[in-house]
Amino acid sequence: MNTPRVLVVETQALVPIGSLEPALRDGGIELMTWRPTHAPPPRTLEGISGLIALGGAANPDEDEEYPWLSTERDLLDQALQRNLPTVGICLGAELLAQVIGARMVRLAEPEIGWRDLPLEPDAADDPLCSQSSPHVLAFQWHSYGFDSPPGATVLSRTDAGTQVFRWNDLAWGFQFHIEANKTVVASWIRRYRDELRAHGIGRAQLRVQTELRDARYVRQAVGIGQRFSRLVKAYASGQRRAAHRATS
Repeated sequence: MNTPRVLVVETQALVPIGSLEPALRDGGIELMTWRPTHAPPPRTLEGISGLIALGGAANPDEDEEYPWLSTERDLLDQALQRNLPTVGICLGAELLAQVIGARMVRLAEPEIGWRDLPLEPDAADDPLCSQSSPHVLAFQWHSYGFDSPPGATVLSRTDAGTQVFRWNDLAWGFQFHIEANKTVVASWIRRYRDELRAHGIGRAQLRVQTELRDARYVRQAVGIGQRFSRLVKAYASGQRRAAHRATS
């Protein structure tokens, strides 16, 4: 039996798949990574059973500076047309929302740091986000927001815009970094110290908050990764059945 494969779009080495990786690999998923600044995109999504688009330093309206943004949108569009289970995180969520038809807006102030985000009632039975708590723990680091993409189910929202959405029961956008852990966050604090200073965010306090929340946050990511793995394997099983019918 072929191992289901998930394509991971990693736009920046500083923003890896983090806490999701062990959950996916332990769930029997093979990960393939496309790094837009290092290699051309896959010619086709044939044989791919899921897609994860990660975050990064680019913003969704900076195509002139980052020409690969349009290519990533094309991949996300292909994934939706193929009904691939898809997750977009931060920049990936913004690009996914754009593909569906949402408009991006630069926030007056970036959202950076830890938040408890309220969950909408529709999250109670969501395939990825269902949990007993009425809130989801979030580590945020983004400068753009967007309203609900057309036809999407909003699972969490704040005054800054949509924080989590589901589209067509196959694609999810997380405006916050579900994959981050204390090691990843520490690297961002070091790299973007000037940005934190400019917005009055203390590095030491952010480190302490991250240390306190890390174990719970990793468990949350593992749960999402496990549930996404099951969706990917279900899709892959359907692919194999279709291929068998076509050749029998």
